[in-house]
Amino acid sequence: MSLPSLSTCYASSSDLSTSQDYPRLMATILHLPDEILLKIFDFLYYVDDNFKIYGNKNDLLASRLVCKRLATIGKRLSFEHITFINDIKGYKRLLILSQSPAANNVRRLSCYFQAFDTVTTEYVDRVFGWGHFDMQKVHEMYELQYLPRNRQQTRLQARGLDMGVLNKAIPSFERLRAVNIMQDFSDRYGDMFQILDPHLRATFACSPLGQRLFEAITGAISDSQIGIEVLQLGHIEDNKHFHDASVLHKLNRIYQPPMISIIQGFTITRRGLYQQAFRRLRRLRIRLPLKVDSNYNGLSTFIQSALLLEELWIQFNYQGEQALTSNFVRSLKLSRLRILRLDLVLIEDSLCLIDFLGKHATSLKIISFRELELKTGSWETVFIEMKKLLTLSSVYIRGAFETRKVMEIKSGLTEHGRTVLSDEAIEDFIQCKTDDNPFDLLRSARRDFPPHSGGDWQCWDGCPYR
Repeated sequence: MSLPSLSTCYASSSDLSTSQDYPRLMATILHLPDEILLKIFDFLYYVDDNFKIYGNKNDLLASRLVCKRLATIGKRLSFEHITFINDIKGYKRLLILSQSPAANNVRRLSCYFQAFDTVTTEYVDRVFGWGHFDMQKVHEMYELQYLPRNRQQTRLQARGLDMGVLNKAIPSFERLRAVNIMQDFSDRYGDMFQILDPHLRATFACSPLGQRLFEAITGAISDSQIGIEVLQLGHIEDNKHFHDASVLHKLNRIYQPPMISIIQGFTITRRGLYQQAFRRLRRLRIRLPLKVDSNYNGLSTFIQSALLLEELWIQFNYQGEQALTSNFVRSLKLSRLRILRLDLVLIEDSLCLIDFLGKHATSLKIISFRELELKTGSWETVFIEMKKLLTLSSVYIRGAFETRKVMEIKSGLTEHGRTVLSDEAIEDFIQCKTDDNPFDLLRSARRDFPPHSGGDWQCWDGCPYR
């Protein structure tokens, strides 16, 4: 079948007035080869390896209804990324999909779970029993949705149906390459969780269900020929979309808590299981809770079990609660590490970070640091050593960098309405694009234009330095 002529593709507006031209114009997309149509479908809906969603899946599904050919072409993209929720309906759908020909199209799996275990439910009951809330909608959520889901989850676990389905279904997804496991209450319970005190929300983050699902998925992968290349534990915010820590804190939504139970479950005795399940893992992203509760040995064992790991992304829920210990940072030996991303991380001392970077100097090519803090040491020392040790193809250094709760330097810093440091000042220094030490620039600016004793908020139009 020949391609349509240019006159057909670029018909004038007058041509559109006649109904006989419509079939001819509408049919032109079907003259395109399948490869081009797949590209077009990618613009309708696509999920990348960072589990970032582009477009709307409903648009892709609707396009498959046009004709048999588009249905066939869109089938692969429709099932490339599947979302699994741990309820009875979710397990049924997962099992049916695993037994269908579409199972071979699955490449990315997002597992969303919600904690309805007995301990958590009793806690929620106590919260609403205190009588502090007069929110009819929230009470209806609790009585009509939360409690029934608790009973449903209890039945699933008592019979072992959840583990049985995962063990049977996951090996069927032979092309599965990326897994995302996260706890998410935003679809139904966002309003209810917003009224909880931040410290009390930890009850949900500690739910043992996360560890139960992680162990089942890990076991199913290790017993199969699946080669997982990307693993994400918890909701990770893309740091390049934020300009200050306060925004990042807000977007680390309370109804997407980090999974403390998974972190606590890491143990050296399961190193063999981790190595088998994640033997091809290249990208690991972990959102850590406020406190890791000293299980850094288990976390180190888990990270180092991925012998082919090329990217490590660690993001804390909030900044400044518990430091990554020197022993943990120094214990990591990742021979293939190319990309290191750290967000909202408190590090015990600058020397352990320098030691880690030096140990991986030959392999590291991309670094992203966002809103970091040191307990001891100096960021000036860190950045100078990075300039000496590393040859990087890409550097992203943004936000404030503090030592002992005091800001040492900040990208894009302005004082008295003047730009002291550009957004790229620190990055350019590390990459040897300039010899201007950003700390020298900051000291020089403050020598000429001292900051106000009460802070930059005092810098109004009457400021003598503006």
